[in-house]
Amino acid sequence: MQINAPEGEAFYRVQGLGLENKHFGQSPLIVDLDSDGRADVLWLNMVGPLKVFLNRSEGNFLTVKVPDRVDTLGATVRVTLKGGKTLSRQVIASTGLMTEPTPDVHFGLGQVSEIEIVEMITLNGARAEILSPAINGTITLNP
Repeated sequence: MQINAPEGEAFYRVQGLGLENKHFGQSPLIVDLDSDGRADVLWLNMVGPLKVFLNRSEGNFLTVKVPDRVDTLGATVRVTLKGGKTLSRQVIASTGLMTEPTPDVHFGLGQVSEIEIVEMITLNGARAEILSPAINGTITLNP
């Protein structure tokens, strides 16, 4: 399935992904449940069974392993692709009621096959970077 965001919109609803949860969901967690490097979705439900959605996408990806420490919370992880486009994510501590996801950050790359640099900058200014990391795997940044 090809998904294209409307021009100028960062978030939008996509029909037909199959991630609907008809139970009273506490929080969706993003985690790699089957250790294939792709981010899966785990729904914790207050009323109803736990729901798991395994990511079987064919696109390229990169997972950045971040130390689970107070000083890395709120850090920004940036991936600069060959050609200059930059993707960024923030390390977060929680996504909902009584849930704590891994601090690892996942980037879906689609058909992109080369990364120039991955860098992390913490709120106190500490930095870590890796030049030209391999894709479709996990790297560790430790500022």
